Amino acid sequence: MVKHVTAALFFTVLVLSFIATQPASAVTTLGHGVNLTDWLNTDEAYYVQTTRYSKKDFQDLKALGFDHVRIYVNFTTYENTAPEYQISPIFITCLNRAINWASEVGLKVVIANTGEEITNENKDVIKDRLIANWKNVAKHYAAQGDVVLYEILVRPTSRISAENWNGVAAEVIKGIREVDATHTIVVGPVALYSIDALGGLAKFDDANILYAFEMFDPILFTRQGQTVNEVAYNTVDVPFPYEAAKMPAMDAADQGTLAADAYNNYANAGTADYVKQRIDLAAKFASDNGVPVWCARFGTTIGTNYNSTKGRGWYVPDPDRNAWHQAVVEQCAADGIAWTLASYRSDFGIFYDFNLDPDVWMFYSAFPYDVNAGFVGALGLAPPPPEGYAPDPLAEGITIFDDEATELARVGWWLGDGEPNFFVENNPVSGPYCMGIFYPGQYNAVDFFFPLYLDMSLLAESGYVLDFFIRCDDPTGHIEARFEDANEDLEERPWRMNYHIDNTTVPFNGEWQRITLPLADMQDQGAWDPDDRSWYNPEGLFDWAFVQRFQFVSETAAQPNTEIYIDRVRIVSPTSVEANRSQTPDGFRLEANYPNPFNPATSIEYSLAKNGFINLSVYNVRGALVKTLERGNKTAGVHRLSWDGTDNNAKPAPSGVYFYELKVNDESLVKRMLLMR
Repeated sequence: MVKHVTAALFFTVLVLSFIATQPASAVTTLGHGVNLTDWLNTDEAYYVQTTRYSKKDFQDLKALGFDHVRIYVNFTTYENTAPEYQISPIFITCLNRAINWASEVGLKVVIANTGEEITNENKDVIKDRLIANWKNVAKHYAAQGDVVLYEILVRPTSRISAENWNGVAAEVIKGIREVDATHTIVVGPVALYSIDALGGLAKFDDANILYAFEMFDPILFTRQGQTVNEVAYNTVDVPFPYEAAKMPAMDAADQGTLAADAYNNYANAGTADYVKQRIDLAAKFASDNGVPVWCARFGTTIGTNYNSTKGRGWYVPDPDRNAWHQAVVEQCAADGIAWTLASYRSDFGIFYDFNLDPDVWMFYSAFPYDVNAGFVGALGLAPPPPEGYAPDPLAEGITIFDDEATELARVGWWLGDGEPNFFVENNPVSGPYCMGIFYPGQYNAVDFFFPLYLDMSLLAESGYVLDFFIRCDDPTGHIEARFEDANEDLEERPWRMNYHIDNTTVPFNGEWQRITLPLADMQDQGAWDPDDRSWYNPEGLFDWAFVQRFQFVSETAAQPNTEIYIDRVRIVSPTSVEANRSQTPDGFRLEANYPNPFNPATSIEYSLAKNGFINLSVYNVRGALVKTLERGNKTAGVHRLSWDGTDNNAKPAPSGVYFYELKVNDESLVKRMLLMR
């Protein structure tokens, strides 16, 4: 017992001594922001769609009146082996892009680590991982200016005590400050950032700490029909504000649970005054402790179109949803508290959801067409002018996937026990990556959604072809390439055009095979209509003017032992197919490196039409040679190599712009890349 007390006392002294020696620095100012939860919060880094967000999205957010984004990043998705615990380079590439866009358009970025749950039992292991994670990230962004904030761990649960969490947080802050003394660090309390748990959160004598909380009270309204912290709130159609005549009967499944307590108290909790009182508690914590607080997440669901348990859906009316959000933002303004909306897309986002389906944002949520102007106005922001969606027919082909997905699409998948990998480095056709679809069940698919839809009618009429490479070593393997129409007005059905590919189409012998399929030759398959949950046989009604989705789908059977690889998926003109029938280029080429910006390494691809002597080297902006990557005789074809960011003496090159030059005989090609350490 004496040893235990002594150790605890030593730990407390260590924490206080760290806190007392930190330099003062102003907390980065936030105002109105939004969470981007649908990008880097994946279970595996190789699930990520690097192009899920673009600079255009950040420009749209700025135009709405947001001044920051909070990006959920799952730090534990990479190898994360001790003691380095590196963050996935795929995530770093995406964060680099986001921070560059934010700097250009005038936004700030909160990097919010969703990581692994921390408990009283695993706190020491998770603490070490957090320190290593954040030292790596902070070292990377230490020179970034005030664009970036670090949120050490989002929403620790009640499975760790406030005392233990305070100790872990103090050590993580100390680790960050060893490499970055300037950026604001965000810490929130246990119990999922509960307002009621703020009182147990330590006050760190580091003047650059922002204290976070979440606001979802009254939860009976904001999370109706959902499960939160292991409590199911089954009662739905709950109004806001409370009105006795509109209250539904309590769902029988809620009887005797915490949800029943919330229901019985709703006459008191279901008011704007109650909402404001809750936020005032956070303001009081800030005032009592002389620290800034931030509402890191708040929002209400819009409902759902169908719930299998209830056999029906429900809808949270716009006036109710708007009234609750307005109460939150008004009180935050009155108390001087910055806020961040729960989500940009999804059922907590700013867009209309025509099907009331939490997953349907993949089809819709298109700016500015689907923006819920009344909701945006309730937040005190500036909705875009109303605009109808009438896209021009595509006049030229598109690339759907080549190392990464097109920005025109949002990538999703449903693979049951299988999984996708969008970063397979094993023998891609071109570039550093190909796509893998592994062990899909029947009807499982990888999807490329085009919100709201693309008009491919001119391409189909002009003989354009679907052109891609496929590789499989299982002679029983199969896949369907499928286009699907939109049913945006709930009147049209999502008709399908399909093509079945198996060992009779091309050899499944483990080698790359090329598929070139005219759009007009695809087969009308029918439609599964999610509105009435019914199948409809083909009626010849597929319309190339309303293409909303492209899929690779395992339609006819499960494939528990099959690995399918796909690369360079394009829609191209038939003349382009003939001109590029060979994988060997017509002349020598130098491709853009990937990733770019990069850290620690990047891949470079070049191609030769004939055998020859080449020199591929890296130079700094002053023209000085940094690294000779390759020099000698090379055969015709495609060649790939990587640069690890070191010079000819194996020393790390500093962050900055570099040029790589390919010389072939008396000609040369030069491209630019950016190393960000």
